[in-house]
Formats: sequence, C-alpha cells, structure tokens
Amino acid sequence: MSDIFAVKVLNILQGKNLLPDRARNICISDFMPEPAIAILQRVKILDNAGHYHDDFVDLYEKRGGSLRIRVEYALKSAEDFIFYGEHLFQDVGEFMGRSQIFSSFDYSKGFGSSPKDRSDTEEWCQYVSSLTELEAPKLVELLPSRWQNESDYVLEFGGNIGTFAEEICRQFDVKRYSIVDIPLVCDIGREKVERGRFSKKIDFLEGDMFLVAQNQEHMKKYRTVIFKSVLHDWPIYKVDELLGHILNSLSYGSRLLIFERCAFLHGNLRPSSFQDISNLVFSPFYREPHVYMDVIRNRFQDFCMEIKYTWIDMKWFMLSVEPR
Repeated sequence: MSDIFAVKVLNILQGKNLLPDRARNICISDFMPEPAIAILQRVKILDNAGHYHDDFVDLYEKRGGSLRIRVEYALKSAEDFIFYGEHLFQDVGEFMGRSQIFSSFDYSKGFGSSPKDRSDTEEWCQYVSSLTELEAPKLVELLPSRWQNESDYVLEFGGNIGTFAEEICRQFDVKRYSIVDIPLVCDIGREKVERGRFSKKIDFLEGDMFLVAQNQEHMKKYRTVIFKSVLHDWPIYKVDELLGHILNSLSYGSRLLIFERCAFLHGNLRPSSFQDISNLVFSPFYREPHVYMDVIRNRFQDFCMEIKYTWIDMKWFMLSVEPR
C-alpha cells in the first residue's frame, strides 16, 4: 500500500477480475500494457515473466478481502485530498462535508434496518477491520506479561466487528470479552465472530457507550476497559465526560487502556509513503497522549498512568490507567 501507482493498477486489475483469486496462474502481461506491468514488477507483485509472485499470492490468500477494501479507501482518500485538500487544512467541517471518506462513515446507517443501511455499514466495518488486522498484533505486544493473569473480563467500547477482540483472545486467556457498539455493527460482528474460534468468549452489546459507561454496577463487572481508535472521534469535552464515568467505576486491580495513533507530526511519521494519505484525511483528529492524560489529571489524582509506544503505519501509543 506504499506505492500510489501500484495501488491504482491493483484497483484496475480488481475491476477486470484479474487478482490472484481469479487469475493465480494467468500471465498478467497478456492483459495489461507494459508500464502497468513494470509498476507491479517494481514492487514485487509480479515476477519478470508477468505472473504473480508466490509471496504476493500467499499474502493475498491471507488478506485478499482486506486488500481490496484498503485499495478502494486509499484511492478515495487520495481523491479527497487532491480535490479538497485546501479545506482539510483551512476548514475541516467543509472538508468532511465534501469528502467521500467521511460520507462513507455514516454512523446513522448503523441504526437502520434496510438492506442499503446494512451494506453501507458493512463496507466501513470491513475497512476498519482490515486496518485492525494489521494493527492488532503490534498493539497487543504493548500489554504487560502480567496481563495474562488479569485479563478475565474485558469490555471494549466501539469494538467494531470484533477483530481486535479476536487478537486479544488469541494471545490471552480471556473468560469474557464484551463489545459495545451500534446495532448493525453488532449484528455484523456476531456473524463474523460466530465463524471463528472465539464465539463462546466474545459477545456484542448494542447500546450508547455514554449510557453504558454511566451504569456503575455494570461497569464494575470488568477488569479491563478498552478504547481502540475511538476517542479521537469525539471532542475533548465528550472524552472528559466518558472517561469520568469509566474511571469512577474502576476498582483496584482494574484498568483502562487507550490505543490511538499519535498526532500527525513529523516525529510520528515513517518515511513518506502513499499509505500516509489514509491517515492524512483523519489527521485533524489525532492527538498526542498527553491530551488524554491531562483530561484524566483534571478530574482524578489517584490513578497511575503509563504510556507505551509502537510503530505501525505511523507512531501509536497505549495509555494504561489504573487506580493506585
């Protein structure tokens, strides 16, 4: 996903049904002009004879569905930036109103009941899931080894269709992992999780996370509360409200974990890549971890906080918050 030219050529091949699931043993050189073939050979997708490299075929077999939707969303992001980039830097609201990406993330559809509501919701859910497939293994590495014995009951707010939950269940002996999200997301998530190994451990709770967080008795059932790529969607005053409810319910031995990309700043970026475009369109909303720490300190003095960092597509952090 780092080469804009290769991303576009793959998108064209997808439209021609010439990706490895349909064209594993076909010579792509017979169907595309030499410049397109050269682009894919340069990034080791095709070999010198114009066939798919075995390594790319293996990758496609594992993540073909994810690759397709990531290509589509990367190209949408690029178009948004090319046509409306001045609004991104000067008037974020105007950019969001014009953007294909932000119109794709229409959360109101997640409360609907029509086939169109479901298909639209499923599209952005699959995109988020495709990103989480790549992010989750690196983020889970940030969890301390002692968490193995302390991870029994987990609640994740905005956990989408369960991809992050599945990775945590794969790595730790979780007794129950509950995900709070909007109705259609929960329906799609249940169907996905039912096909996997952890259907007995992962459950979905339809609801407003602000209302769930206010229910102190319910919240006290969980040892770990997780937000992954959720809090940046909300203005600080709503983050303050939400974290206030959650931290009031944490008892000794329980914890809050926040996973987010760092702010889109020079020191938090990898060398320039087309992959940056997918983060750039959301860049006004990414924050440094101290922003969340300040929110917590302004309300509470009796919590320990620790930050850990990792590099994925850019710099990420995990903020761990525990009662003293």
